[in-house]
Amino acid sequence: MIRDKILGMYLGTPIGDILGLPFETMEFGTYERVTDYGAWGVPVAWSDDTQFTLAVTNSLMESSGFDIKSQAQWHVRAYQDTTFGWGSTTKYCCRKLLEGVPPTEMEYGQTKGTGNGVAMKISPIAAYMHSNRPGRIGIKEYIVPLAQDIIDFSRMTHHSAVSAQSGLAQVAAVMYCLSVEPDEFSAERFVEEVVFASEIGLEHPELTDGPDLTTRLRIVDRLKDSPPEAIVDVFGGGTSYVYNSLPFSYAFFLQNPHSIESLYEVVSAGGDTDTNGAIVGCLLGALHGNRIFPDHLIAGIPLAGLAEINDMANAFNDKFYSRG
Repeated sequence: MIRDKILGMYLGTPIGDILGLPFETMEFGTYERVTDYGAWGVPVAWSDDTQFTLAVTNSLMESSGFDIKSQAQWHVRAYQDTTFGWGSTTKYCCRKLLEGVPPTEMEYGQTKGTGNGVAMKISPIAAYMHSNRPGRIGIKEYIVPLAQDIIDFSRMTHHSAVSAQSGLAQVAAVMYCLSVEPDEFSAERFVEEVVFASEIGLEHPELTDGPDLTTRLRIVDRLKDSPPEAIVDVFGGGTSYVYNSLPFSYAFFLQNPHSIESLYEVVSAGGDTDTNGAIVGCLLGALHGNRIFPDHLIAGIPLAGLAEINDMANAFNDKFYSRG
């Protein structure tokens, strides 16, 4: 089952990314409900959400685990390949990494980095951490000593408390989905895990001040029976500002965590549609495995990209889940 879950996690990211890309920054209600690729003749392609997820995975594979210097090197490789869809903060920081600035000593000029760039790419780190978690240790107890690695990873491109909180929350979210069977999933437990993890980010003084993401995450479960427009209104339209984007994505996921409909709904709700879609797709896949995705969404991934995703998921499983 874990092999299917890891494959689902890796498939869900590009599926949500590709599905949402044509509608990025559009407002709720300005286009029809999205259930397939290729809207308005836009080429079927993924963006930085998938690009960085693959880069993060390549670093984990090369280093046989988390290494911040390796992560920086793979971010630079991604920068040299293409910056299509990148946020200004990530481009700035990758230029600095290319110039030789250590990833834990980044300086930011006028920007602190409060976008959703950390949450969108961190799922492979969550899966790696999950593969090392002894079965008797709860996610809460396990994530505390690992928090500094997650915060360092966030600071490399997003030097803000809210972005570190988002990385911690998404690690807990993915780990929880990987850890339970679909019929064991609890929305209340999901929220409890991400809230606990996000609070850790407030305990590190090296992060800049900003809004507390935890206050937003606490209320996502209350919206699971609300109409889409209510979620849009509460969470600022689901923009790329992670204070909006992450709770927005979680709220749509929790409305229907057992159906592809939650992905269709979040992409159809506007805002940063590709990243919100990638986050929800990732969680659906991590919970259910690849079977949650309709054949047309899997087959619609560009052929070379689909092969890369499958190969990477299999290699990841073999390396981290087949040990000992």
